[in-house]
Amino acid sequence: MTKQEPLIERVVEEIKSSINEDKYPAVRITKETLVNKYGIEAKDVLNAVSRWKKWKDLKLEVRRFGGYIIFGLPDDIDVARWPGSTYKEKPAKEKKEKKVVYKGKTAKDKNYFKFPEETVVVKGAILARENIFLSGPTGCGKTTMLELLAQMNNVPYIRMNLNGETTVDDFVGVWTLAGKNMEFVDGVLPQAMKSGKMLILDEMDAAQPEILFTLQAVLQSAPLVNTKNGETVSPREGFFVAATANTVGRGDMDGLYAGVRTLNEAFLDRFPYVLRMKYPNKNAEIKILINRCGIKQEYANEIVQLAQAARGALTDGKLYSTFSTRKAINFANAIIKFRDIEIALRVAILDRVSKEDALAIREAAQRIWNI
Repeated sequence: MTKQEPLIERVVEEIKSSINEDKYPAVRITKETLVNKYGIEAKDVLNAVSRWKKWKDLKLEVRRFGGYIIFGLPDDIDVARWPGSTYKEKPAKEKKEKKVVYKGKTAKDKNYFKFPEETVVVKGAILARENIFLSGPTGCGKTTMLELLAQMNNVPYIRMNLNGETTVDDFVGVWTLAGKNMEFVDGVLPQAMKSGKMLILDEMDAAQPEILFTLQAVLQSAPLVNTKNGETVSPREGFFVAATANTVGRGDMDGLYAGVRTLNEAFLDRFPYVLRMKYPNKNAEIKILINRCGIKQEYANEIVQLAQAARGALTDGKLYSTFSTRKAINFANAIIKFRDIEIALRVAILDRVSKEDALAIREAAQRIWNI
C-alpha cells in the first residue's frame, strides 16, 4: 500500500460522512499529521499532496489555510453525483441533492446600512452644516452613517482618524523641503476649512490635547490662526465638524477603550448635537449582513444570535470584549470565503480576544452550530 491510499481513503470517507450529515464537504488535516502519519514531504506539504492525480479524478480541491491543508469539493459540483460516492467500487447510496452550505450570493449593496432612529438628527445636522458629536460602542456604524448620509446628500467631506499618534503637524500642517525651497503643506483641518467640506474626525476622545485646543476655537466658526506658518484661515461656507468617539467625553467608564481622554465641558459645548448610538436591533443587523455581505438569511440570523449573546454576556460582566456590527460583518465574509464555520470563527472572532473571552464565545457558538 502506498502512502497515498490511506490518506485518500480518509479524505473520501470523511467527505462522504459530511455529505450524509448535511455539512459542508471538506476535510482539514494539519501539516504535522500529513508529515508524521502519512509520510508526506515536509518541505512543501501543499505541493507534495496537491500533485497527486487522484484528487483531480475525485473532483477534489486541495488548498492551504494557516496550519491546515483543506480537501474539499468545488462549489459547482453536484454532490449527489460526486465520484467519491462510488469510490472503491462501492455502490452509490441514493442521496438527496444537497444544498452547498455557507455559500454566499451577490451582495445587493456593499454600502448598505440600516440607519438608526437618530438618522433624522444626523441628516439635519449635515444639511445645516452644524457640528455634531456621535458616541457609541466600537463598530456600531457611527462613521458609516456620517459618510453614507453625506454621499446621499452630495455633501463633500474629508475624514481623519485621531489615534494617539496623530500629531499637530498631521492636523494643521508642516514645513517640507521641495527641491531647494521650503514649502508648507496644509494639514487636514485647513484643507477642510479652505474647501468648505465636512471634516469627519474619528476617535475624538483619543486626540492629543494640543489638537483639541486647536480645534476648540474653530468649532465656533472662528478663524484658524496657524502658528506654524503665520497664516490665518477663515472657514469657507460649508465647513463643519462631525466627530465620533467610543465614549461621550467622560473617559473610559466600561474598561473597553484604553487610552481615551476626558473631554472638557467647554469643548463639548461647541457641538450643538451630541448623540449616543448603540448597535442596530436584531432585524436591522440581519438585513445589514444580508445586503452588505450576501450571506444567506439563515446564517445571518445565527451570526446575530451569537453577537447578541456576546453583548449580553458583556453587560452581565461575563465578557470583557464587545461583539460589534463590524465584527459580525467580518465573520459573515469569512464564512462565505472559507466555507468553514470553525475557521471563520477563529480568524474573525476568537483570535482577536482574550483566552477567557474566546472560551465564552466558543461555548455560545457551540450552542448555535454544534461545533
